[in-house]
Amino acid sequence: MSLIPPHPLDTVAAFGDKLRLSSIRARLFDRFLYEGVYEGQRVLVHEFAPQGLIRRTKGGSIVAAEARFDAAYARVAEAFQTVMKSVHPNLLGVIVAKGNWVVTQAPGKRLVDATGDSSRDLAMALKAVVDAGLVLGTICPDTVFWQHGKIVFAGRAPDYRDLIDIVASSDVAGPAGYAAPEVYDAMKRAAIGHEADMFAASALMFRLFAGRDPADIRTQDLAADVGAAPDAVRTGLTLSRKARAESLGAWFDGFKPVAPARPVVAAPAKPDVAPLAAPTGLRRIPVMVIILVAVVAIPLAITALTVGLDSWKQAATERRTREAREAVEDCRTAVGRAASDAQPLCAKALNKIPDTLSPDYSWVAYTLGVLCEKKDACGGKTALDYYRLAVSDRTTAQGKVANYKVAKLDTGLSLSQRHDHYAPAAGVLKKPDGAFIRANRSVYGDANYQIGQIFDTWSQQDSFNAEEAQRLSPGSTRAPQKIALISAINRFEVAKTYGFDTDSRLMDLYLRRGDGDTEAAQYDSAATAYRRAGALGSADASFRAAELFFAGRTTLIKQDEALKLVNSASEGGNTDAELCLAAMHYFGYPYDIDLIGGMASFAALTVRGVDHARLDGLACRDWIRQGQNQRQN
Repeated sequence: MSLIPPHPLDTVAAFGDKLRLSSIRARLFDRFLYEGVYEGQRVLVHEFAPQGLIRRTKGGSIVAAEARFDAAYARVAEAFQTVMKSVHPNLLGVIVAKGNWVVTQAPGKRLVDATGDSSRDLAMALKAVVDAGLVLGTICPDTVFWQHGKIVFAGRAPDYRDLIDIVASSDVAGPAGYAAPEVYDAMKRAAIGHEADMFAASALMFRLFAGRDPADIRTQDLAADVGAAPDAVRTGLTLSRKARAESLGAWFDGFKPVAPARPVVAAPAKPDVAPLAAPTGLRRIPVMVIILVAVVAIPLAITALTVGLDSWKQAATERRTREAREAVEDCRTAVGRAASDAQPLCAKALNKIPDTLSPDYSWVAYTLGVLCEKKDACGGKTALDYYRLAVSDRTTAQGKVANYKVAKLDTGLSLSQRHDHYAPAAGVLKKPDGAFIRANRSVYGDANYQIGQIFDTWSQQDSFNAEEAQRLSPGSTRAPQKIALISAINRFEVAKTYGFDTDSRLMDLYLRRGDGDTEAAQYDSAATAYRRAGALGSADASFRAAELFFAGRTTLIKQDEALKLVNSASEGGNTDAELCLAAMHYFGYPYDIDLIGGMASFAALTVRGVDHARLDGLACRDWIRQGQNQRQN
């Protein structure tokens, strides 16, 4: 368990005096549970606190444990708030949510504290949740309660598997003893579905049966531990996700009460009915009468038809508008419930919306992009296709977010074999919407980081062609790889300002840019790049910047800065810089002559295997000679 202490049993700053914590109920893998009082009402309080990812400040707040965790913490905190707001009769109702706090209705007694076998009730409650398309991810003794004669669950949890490698522990992914094997799979080879909740519910049934928690599958033999349990429990605790998924329906059916047989009632016999006799004695209508009626009736019929057609068109338009509105509402409801049919319902809604520039169209298209982002294709389209449709209305929040999703996916993250969409992606990021960025820092930072990675890769590939480079930097005479390199630097610099750790990537990129500019005799540009790499911690880059000064290649660096760069490089372990410093002291330029100190430095380098002859190939040696001559003259 995490060593992070719980929040003090007092008021919570985010809610002022409205919320007061009265006791700690449980510490779960991703949250603390407290009993409390909100505006005079007893409540259950969830404080989002994933193990290993966070720390508590002196003021009692929860923050990321390290700066490198900031983006991951922000991402899962947002996901936690989203899933906790799900509405279902078997979920505790949410009263208020803010930051990493969610306040729900107060539950009754825990299921494990009640008397009698409640396995059937538990299965039927879970069946209702599964039928609504929801995956809980939180089932354990501290999250399942009786309330008003039915079983309720204390909220949901998102997929935390991305955090396993970040915090180097699977404890953050799910409750020990109650989490299915796929919940601990950091490679995410399969989605976490209803069969994972089936496993957790079966583990809880084992607790009801045996009076203890089942074995932790990560360290113990579960099959041996539950061998004496009822068949349904052992079926639900099967380690194979595929086997659980295939038996899910039968597993639920095994808990349903058997309905009594209904008697078969014979249908009553139909009475014999005699057919109606055909009428006889019809009189023939004169031709002139027919003509007169036609002359009068046809214009009237045309007028009526025109009016009727207009009315029909109006009615059809109103019907289409109503159907579109209903389809959008169905999509919103399905997404809110995280229903399994959300994607086809939203695709249907998108097809029914007549105005492709409307906010509804943008929202539905963006939502489909989110639903499809982790799939190669979704209803014949990719996530990228849907995000591009959503961008058509950039006045909406969804349209703006889609803009950045396009920026991220256009680079090839979803189209890994294509290189023809990075230019539009970079264009999106060059013209940011300030208000959007302030509200979605992690989205914008992540998009820049991901695009930076792609550009970095392309800058080292011979296949990166000039035509595509020109799309990125029109009119540039630089080599395509150089354009990609500069673009990578720009994107990583932006990501760095939004909290992403890009120092090592930037250091390598600036060093490569400096080397390339030196080969192209663009020495001022090289000096600038080397300086930046040196500031990020590269001793080699610091020395190369100083060497450009010693060789007289740049005027951007003055003598004082060059000497600081040499000292910094020497302290960073660059042996060429150490040779130069030893020579400066031994030969007495620009420092006062120090034969003993200089000889001692050379001797120490010799012991370490450094060849003094290397000094003759360095620009600093010629610079020292020139300085000596000037002093003598």
